[in-house]
Amino acid sequence: MEMADAGNWCEKLREELSFHFLTPEETAELASWLDCRSVAPGEVLWRQGDVCAGVAFIVSGQIEVRQPTSFPDKSVIVALLGPGSFVGEFCLLQESERFVTVASREGAELLVLSRRRFEQLAQDRPRLAVRLMQGMLLTVSRRLGQAYERLAAFF
Repeated sequence: MEMADAGNWCEKLREELSFHFLTPEETAELASWLDCRSVAPGEVLWRQGDVCAGVAFIVSGQIEVRQPTSFPDKSVIVALLGPGSFVGEFCLLQESERFVTVASREGAELLVLSRRRFEQLAQDRPRLAVRLMQGMLLTVSRRLGQAYERLAAFF
């Protein structure tokens, strides 16, 4: 892909971004803070133990989140995430290691917000950063509630 094509692809990707917890104007402003990334089917975005770098917003495709089991070299898929979702949000809050492995189940297009860019966003546009974090917290809370329901179904 030529550089001009890459720029056009990235701008189109940013235009496709949508959050149910942000206004269209806030989403458009946030998009300018994000970097574009295309991943091939099966490509690993990060592995458990990698240094946290930021959050990835899924524009297209499907991402699987894997957690290791107690059996050597075995893991279980704990989440399948698609367009409109995000993964790696913990890394915006704290410098640490990743605690799951994340890979593309099929080709995916992502918009990535690095921790460094988020810190700059929080400094320059604190209201937008707070709205983003509120929406992400709401989404994570819903995911946790669903996990509780699934866990309770086993008992």
